[in-house]
Amino acid sequence: MFWNNKLFLLEFVKSNGNNLQFIPNIFRDDKDIVLEAVKSYNLALEFASDKLKNDREIVLHAVKNISSYPFYVALQFASEQLKDDKEIVLHAVKNSCLSLRYVSERLKNDKEVVLQAIKHNINIFNISLKFASKQLQNDKEIVLEAVKNNSNALVYASDEFKDNEEIVLIAIKSHCNTNRIILYISKRLQNNKVIVLEIVKNNGLALQYIYEKFKNDKEIVLQAVKNNGQLLVTLNLIFLYKSILKY
Repeated sequence: MFWNNKLFLLEFVKSNGNNLQFIPNIFRDDKDIVLEAVKSYNLALEFASDKLKNDREIVLHAVKNISSYPFYVALQFASEQLKDDKEIVLHAVKNSCLSLRYVSERLKNDKEVVLQAIKHNINIFNISLKFASKQLQNDKEIVLEAVKNNSNALVYASDEFKDNEEIVLIAIKSHCNTNRIILYISKRLQNNKVIVLEIVKNNGLALQYIYEKFKNDKEIVLQAVKNNGQLLVTLNLIFLYKSILKY
C-alpha cells in the first residue's frame, strides 16, 4: 500500500507539506518525511510527532520558511525547550511578528529578540510590543521603535509613554498610522491642540474621535479635510462640519 511506502510519502509531503496530517502516525515520527513537509509548508510542524517538534533542525527549517498565513506561526508548534532557544526564536520573530507571542518568558524579556520582532515586521499586524515583557514595554528604545513602525503599538506602552510628546508624535507619523490613535494617548495630550493638529494632518479620519471642542475648530477641521476629504465624504462626516467650513 502507498501509505507504507516511504518514497511515496516523501513525494506526497514535498508536493504539499500540509499532507503530513494525512499520513500514518509512524511516519510523522520520520525525520526525513517531516523535514520535507516543513520545507514545503512551515505549519506542517503541527502534525509532527512530539519528538520531532523538539528536533532543532526541523524547527529551524519551519521557522525560517515564511508562511502565507501571517496570523499563524510555526513556532507555536515547537517544543517548550525550543521556544527558549534564542537562535530559533530570532529567526521566528524575524519572519513573523506574531511569533513573539509563543516564545519563552525569558526571551520575551530579551531586548535583542523584541527589537528583532518589531524592526523586521513593518505592517498593521505588528503588535509585538503586546507580547514583550512589562520591563521592555517600559523601555524607551523599544517603544520608540514599535510606534515608529505601527501607531497601534502605543496601546501596549506604559502610561508614562502615552503621555510623552516625543513618542506620541513619532507614533502619529508612523508607517502604519491608525485613525484611533487619539484614543491611545493620555488625556493631557488629547487636549493638546498641537498634537490633535498633527493627528488629523496625518489621518483625517481621526476627526471622528477627537474632543468636541476641536471639532468646532476650523483650523483642525480644514487639516483633516485636506488630508482625507474624499473619505470624509464617504463617511458622511464632512456634512457635520459644513457650517464651520462655510460651504
